[in-house]
Amino acid sequence: EEISCPFDKRRNGIILGEGASVIVIEDEESATERGAKIYAEVNGIGNYFDAYRTGKYDPEATGLKASIKAGIKNSGLGIRDIDYISASANSVPDQDRLETKAIKDVFGKYAYNIPVSSIKSMIGETFSAGGLFQIAAAIGSMYHGFIPPTMNYEVREDECDLDYVANKSRITRINNVLINNYGPGGSNAAFILSKWN
Repeated sequence: EEISCPFDKRRNGIILGEGASVIVIEDEESATERGAKIYAEVNGIGNYFDAYRTGKYDPEATGLKASIKAGIKNSGLGIRDIDYISASANSVPDQDRLETKAIKDVFGKYAYNIPVSSIKSMIGETFSAGGLFQIAAAIGSMYHGFIPPTMNYEVREDECDLDYVANKSRITRINNVLINNYGPGGSNAAFILSKWN
């Protein structure tokens, strides 16, 4: 049976998904003036193109690490301010392993204290729409106070050893979310969303 199981030892590639999402981004002054309900704010953005070989992932996750560091720096937050990481993991063996490596390299031992999950375990790989789905899910997570699970996570792999919020959502307060998004060939992005207070 084919399943999407990010970070799980059994993972063997993507399961396709489809859909669309619309996110309205507006400056604070304009949104406040018109009385809009504000759910979250874009607090930091980091991107890095490492020009790695087409269709391949940089085995050192150089670009992903650089984009995460840039996003956190741009936000003005520290690594201990990140409450949840929305992973780009899509059940591709190399990709999930490299994302875990990047998280551990950037956050050090603190990486083991941050919940990480992949909504692609539930929606599949939607390619260009994936980042928007992650943003929509992160906003919902902050607003409703829960972390979506990584479904189908059953068999642990030694290199993928973080808290992947396995198979069941977790009720918790979330103020800041790091969203990772990257693909083969060298395109890497990190997006920090913060709960609107």
